[in-house]
Amino acid sequence: NRPMRGNPEAPVTLAVFCSYQSVHCAATNLVLRELLARYAGWIAVVPFDFPMHYHRQGVQAAAAVHCASQQDVPWAYADGIYTRAKALEAKTFSQLASQQGLSQDAFNQCLDKPEVSNQVAADTAVARSLGLQNVPVVFVNGLYVKGPRNAEHYAMWIEQELQRLGHDPASAQVDAA
Repeated sequence: NRPMRGNPEAPVTLAVFCSYQSVHCAATNLVLRELLARYAGWIAVVPFDFPMHYHRQGVQAAAAVHCASQQDVPWAYADGIYTRAKALEAKTFSQLASQQGLSQDAFNQCLDKPEVSNQVAADTAVARSLGLQNVPVVFVNGLYVKGPRNAEHYAMWIEQELQRLGHDPASAQVDAA
């Protein structure tokens, strides 16, 4: 039931553990968006919430993204949160919801639901069980890549995975649209 950005049937999946208040995750988000365009149809990005304890708005930001996803705009909302990672404040969440045309009542009611914070806690528990301590961490089909990297670094691993699976990364993917 996890939202996935890109082709859900893609042969390469990037599982991304990040905090919306991390400037390194914000930079990684831009790189991932570039990779989604470059490898359209070939990759999918699956986000996992891993707010750091020193990110005071991290848990709330993750919850807000979950609530935006209930109104079918998780990626635009997440991208908006990442653009404000350096100066994230509590009021940012409702302001961004308003700017994106979300129902404020539904959004605010969602933020109060314990299930939403439980989702964030469950992702954090997964990260901890994997021994993760910092963000960003990206797994390319299970291959551990720690820290922020440029597009070429991830592209190298994506292309190796595609070739390993018998795909030509230079060709267009049938599900690219």
